[in-house]
Amino acid sequence: MLGIDQNPNYLGLSIIEFDKNNEFKILHKRVYDLLKLTKKSGKSSDSRKSKHLVNKRRFETINLAYEIDKLVNEWKCKKVVVEDLHFNASLKGRALNRLCKNSWDRCLFENKLKMLSKLHGYEYVEVNAAYTSQIGNIIYGNSTTPDMVAASIEIARRGYKKFEKGWFYPDFRKSMNLMNEQWKQTSLDISAKDWKDLFKLIKESELKYRISLDRCKSTKVLSLNCLRSKVCILKFNRF
Repeated sequence: MLGIDQNPNYLGLSIIEFDKNNEFKILHKRVYDLLKLTKKSGKSSDSRKSKHLVNKRRFETINLAYEIDKLVNEWKCKKVVVEDLHFNASLKGRALNRLCKNSWDRCLFENKLKMLSKLHGYEYVEVNAAYTSQIGNIIYGNSTTPDMVAASIEIARRGYKKFEKGWFYPDFRKSMNLMNEQWKQTSLDISAKDWKDLFKLIKESELKYRISLDRCKSTKVLSLNCLRSKVCILKFNRF
């Protein structure tokens, strides 16, 4: 299973493997840093320069889909799981609207990956994105698993048995027993009765639950395909 968490600036990716008891282990983790690709360029009246930047972004986005397709083949993944995202309404803030609707070729990436999945025989699965970040960070987040990777793990887990009743959320009590030490040292109320109760408590307490990328140490920093690429690859230890 390969899970992907998308946002305009970063793409978190994880590969997990399930056993016969529906337990999984994490095999691979990485982040694609897209900041240079989606950052706002200065105002320019040169339409040729603007077109070049758009073409560059599209080229890199398509290469990213091919890069993930190679990972699927390398790790023999049967499914690629992504969030079912829609941005029909206006988002809060002009900068966020620009990022999500003008500078982020999400649909191009997803359509290319769908095409590759049909071509190479693996399943492309879209799952409900509700609370993937909160669950991912609370259960899996640590010094080698930043926010976007933690969310991708939950996305992959969710896609394993998408249509099975009771699979959507992880087992709550089991998750709380295995909860990372960092959360036990906060004021987080782990006596909550279920996930929805916990999400409400997190919101009311304004607890910062995300494990930021700058708190995590990547083991390798590479460029995508060539040194001139605007996409950087950050790899992390499994544990």
